Amino acid sequence: MSFSFIKKATIALGTIALLSSTLLTPNAFAATGDVVDVALNAPQFSTLVTALTAANLVPTLQGTGPFTIVAPTNAAFNALPNGVLTKLLLPINKPELVKILTYHVVPGNNNSNALTAIAGAVSPANQVVTVEGSKLTFTSNGTALRINTNATVTAANIAATNGIIHQIDSVLLPPTFSPANLQDAPISNNIVQTAIVNPSFSTLVTTLKAASLVDTLSGTGPFTVLAPTNDAFAKVPADVLAKLLLPENKDTLVKILTYHVVAGKIDAAQVVKLTSAKTVEGSNLKIGVVDGKVKLNDSTTVLTTDIQTSNGIIHSIDSVLIPASVDLSKLVSTKSTTTVDVPKTDTMKGDHTVRTGGSNSYNANPMILLGLVFAFGVVTNFAFSKKNN
Repeated sequence: MSFSFIKKATIALGTIALLSSTLLTPNAFAATGDVVDVALNAPQFSTLVTALTAANLVPTLQGTGPFTIVAPTNAAFNALPNGVLTKLLLPINKPELVKILTYHVVPGNNNSNALTAIAGAVSPANQVVTVEGSKLTFTSNGTALRINTNATVTAANIAATNGIIHQIDSVLLPPTFSPANLQDAPISNNIVQTAIVNPSFSTLVTTLKAASLVDTLSGTGPFTVLAPTNDAFAKVPADVLAKLLLPENKDTLVKILTYHVVAGKIDAAQVVKLTSAKTVEGSNLKIGVVDGKVKLNDSTTVLTTDIQTSNGIIHSIDSVLIPASVDLSKLVSTKSTTTVDVPKTDTMKGDHTVRTGGSNSYNANPMILLGLVFAFGVVTNFAFSKKNN
């Protein structure tokens, strides 16, 4: 490899000295800042800088040192299993992120020659203790320096004022780390709040308010809610839905809605293993899987699963479930004494207002009408007589 080629590579990559057929000698280029500054000026380390910031390790690595950093590139971070990087950057997983990042830091200023010498030693002399506390194992085949068998040093001896950086092509995971330890982002919205911000559940929210169940389903829980969509409610006859929203039918509405609630948090993976579930209403729901779809009471299909909330989980369904204890035909035959507006969905247009009295017309008492006619005649006769006089 010619000196001119090395010079061009150096100009192109800042202070990075590339590894080629053999490991390069210690870096001779002037340091341009501490290890964090150097990483900030190298585009391939932008994810590393983001991680260091999330872990609050920037002030530490801007300290006196010296530090030897084996630095994963952006591509190395992107090669982590799906979702791991996103979770690692969450504040709730900061302890796990700190473990991983400090596993990439070794005390001292160890250039490529020093690491190659370590790699050539007989185990366990080829191991180095990291700031995290676990050990890195170095090996070399003469053309490449490897760490823990899965990471290769792809650029060595990147100088800094408080240490040195070696670029690697994989993220190193300490023995104490497990992806299973990573937690999901905390969810702030409860079941009702989640339903409110989901346009598909607007009719459900209306019914929950009419049944005074908002506070209950905003409580600690956890609850599993089988939530009918607006389209599901649109399958209910308009007069039936209107009657259900009347204050005098609140008990019936509560029965129906609590028939859609199961105590505990049951996700889709658990649901498919069940044959029935006891509802808060008191009776059981039949559960089955038909052609890969979860069916409730044989006819209702689960549409969307595992909508996470702070106090439980929601699964949307395509029909409103009616418990055996509710007879909707009796509900319709009963005359109402209250006016209520039925929520309108895309599939339920027009005025579905239920008005009092069983008829939209005014029914007057015949005796009152006769009295009005008689009074009108008297007044008219008096006025006519006065005019003639």
